[in-house]
Amino acid sequence: MRKRTSLNLSVLPLRIHPVGQTKLAVRKSALHMCTFDAASLFNFDPSTICEYLVTESPPTTLTTDVTSNLKEIAKHQEALIQKLVVACDGIRTALEQIIDVLPSSLKQMLRPIAHLGFLHENVLAAVSRIVSRNNQPALKDKITKECVAANLDNNSEEVRLKASRQMLDAKRMKITDEIKRLEEELSQVDTAILANDASVKMLADNKQKLSISLKASIARIRELNKGLIVGSDELDRQIIDSTDK
Repeated sequence: MRKRTSLNLSVLPLRIHPVGQTKLAVRKSALHMCTFDAASLFNFDPSTICEYLVTESPPTTLTTDVTSNLKEIAKHQEALIQKLVVACDGIRTALEQIIDVLPSSLKQMLRPIAHLGFLHENVLAAVSRIVSRNNQPALKDKITKECVAANLDNNSEEVRLKASRQMLDAKRMKITDEIKRLEEELSQVDTAILANDASVKMLADNKQKLSISLKASIARIRELNKGLIVGSDELDRQIIDSTDK
C-alpha cells in the first residue's frame, strides 16, 4: 500500500491544460474541484473500488472497458506517490473515459486524480532532495578528510594544542626546578666567596701585625746584643797567662 499523505491541491500551481479548454477555464475548473481536502484521495484503498460499486443504489451495470479502466486506475493508485504523479496523465485519460458512468460516491472520490499533475514538480523535487541527503554521508566524509588534511578540524586541533600545552608546562616546571637548584648553588658559592675574602683580609691584617711585631723584636734583640762581651773565656785566660809569664 502506498504511504498515505494529506495534501491540499488548492495551493499548487496548474500544469495540465485539457484539449478544448482555455487556461482560465481550466483554472476555474481546478479550483472548483480542489476546494476539498485531498486526504480522502490519498487515504483511498484501491481494493475498495468494487465495494463502492456494489453499495451504490440502484446498482449500475458497467461494461468491460469501464471495469478495465477502473482496475488500471486502482493499480496505479497502489504505486508510490512519485510514480503516481508521473503517470497522472494516463490515469486522468482513463478516468475521463468512464467518469460519467461511475457511481456518484466513487466519482467524487476519484475525480481529483485528474489534477495529480499539480503535484508533479513538488513531489519530484522532494524525491531529489531525499536522494541528495542519502548521498550526503559520503560528502560529509570527504569534507571531514579535507578538514583534517587542511588542519581545520577544530576538535583535533584543540586536542593537539592541549597536549602541546601540557608538554610545555611540564618542561617549564622542570626548568624552573633547575633554576631554583642553580640559584641555591650560586648562593652557596657567593657565601663561600665572602668567607674566603674575609679570610684573605684576616691574613693580610695578621701579616701586617706580625711584621710590626717582628721589627720590634729585632730592635730589642739588637739592643740586647749591645750588652754582650765579645770573645771567649779561653782567649781571655790565654791573654792572662801570657802576661803573667
